[in-house]
Amino acid sequence: MIDRHARDKLALALRRYAAKRITNDELEDAVGWRSEDRGVTAVQDMAGQLYDDMFSHRADGPHALAKDNRRSVARWVLFLRTDLEYSWPNYDFRQSGTSLDRFLADLFTAGRWSKKKHRDWESFLGVGDFEVWPFLKIADEGSARRSNK
Repeated sequence: MIDRHARDKLALALRRYAAKRITNDELEDAVGWRSEDRGVTAVQDMAGQLYDDMFSHRADGPHALAKDNRRSVARWVLFLRTDLEYSWPNYDFRQSGTSLDRFLADLFTAGRWSKKKHRDWESFLGVGDFEVWPFLKIADEGSARRSNK
């Protein structure tokens, strides 16, 4: 299901955050709810890795986006502008707790927790071309770029 309203709001907020016009808190609040559009949810989760959510800041100075992150954001915005369904399997892109949390999870599961996370990630990567995520295939991204001109 495509939620055009949520996609447009998130795309605008991502552009504004990358342009240093809004804070990370304002980016998080942009959609304000979990959309039923799996693409919106996945991009929201992935965007959470762009910033430190311990305090409010813009994407400048020590929090400036690296060149690769700016490219990723541009690709996410391009995807959000399409009417393509998000075709990747569900995956939780949010941070998996602190190092201590991960250490304790491994300690109590004899390392099985990390092994499962690694297997899940490898399985996820096997579905498509991750270098063009959230597009599934390189051809999908190319088609979107051509139609967006």
